[in-house]
Amino acid sequence: MNQAILVIGNGKSSVLQQTINILDDRNIDFIIYWDGKEELPKLESFYSKLFYVKNRQKIYWGTDTQVQAEHDVMEYAINLGRDYAFFHLISAKDIPLMDKEYFKNFFSKPCKEYIGFVPDVNQNIKNRINYYYPVRNINIREGAGQLLIKFFMKLNRFFRINRIDDRIQIEKGSNWFSIPQNLVKEILRYPNMNIFKHSYLADELYVQTILSRLKPKFSDVEMDDNGMAARLIDWERGNPYTFTKKDIGFLKSKVNKNYAFARKVEDAEIPKEIFK
Repeated sequence: MNQAILVIGNGKSSVLQQTINILDDRNIDFIIYWDGKEELPKLESFYSKLFYVKNRQKIYWGTDTQVQAEHDVMEYAINLGRDYAFFHLISAKDIPLMDKEYFKNFFSKPCKEYIGFVPDVNQNIKNRINYYYPVRNINIREGAGQLLIKFFMKLNRFFRINRIDDRIQIEKGSNWFSIPQNLVKEILRYPNMNIFKHSYLADELYVQTILSRLKPKFSDVEMDDNGMAARLIDWERGNPYTFTKKDIGFLKSKVNKNYAFARKVEDAEIPKEIFK
């Protein structure tokens, strides 16, 4: 079965090149959406096909440009018409925790989805899309950008803004996922994409809200939202923590088990060492 690795990336591409090297296979393609602020990276493979999304826009953390990039890379992959069994969204700083044969076998049955959901969604989280944030092309990650977000939050509260129909069930979880083709098509057919425009941190609400019917009963589930998405992400030591060479032993112990990818890694020697 064919697999599509959907990559949203920026900055250095050396870690992504190692990910391609590890999963290089005739049945595994890479569809790459690179931040429009930067030139496309030069990547190579022996077996995998590499596709680049041509119509790119600039991506700004926390804004609806992240949601749009996810939508566009999924749409591009579907329009390739290559009949992928699974679609895996990763960043260019994610690395595989499966070799390619284990990966293909693990995702050989497209009757299961790997989407993370958190148990509870409070009003502050809902206000990420309930409120209106005209910040699409602004760096809001820190400093003045965060002050601007707080200003718009107060303004929305003052005017009692509520953009979302109460019938829409807002959910949250990891924005990285591995899902079968039918769910990608369902996301792309969603008629209310406007609710994610002019939002804040909506990339963690996008897929979960559209596919809210798939949220499990947490009394029966022990995994966290990242584990449910088959992603190893350490939020206890960072935001998230960046794995270093001292973590190689730990990461090796997770290979070919239940995590498809680890996030995040900035040193290309780490995946090279894990899979050498």
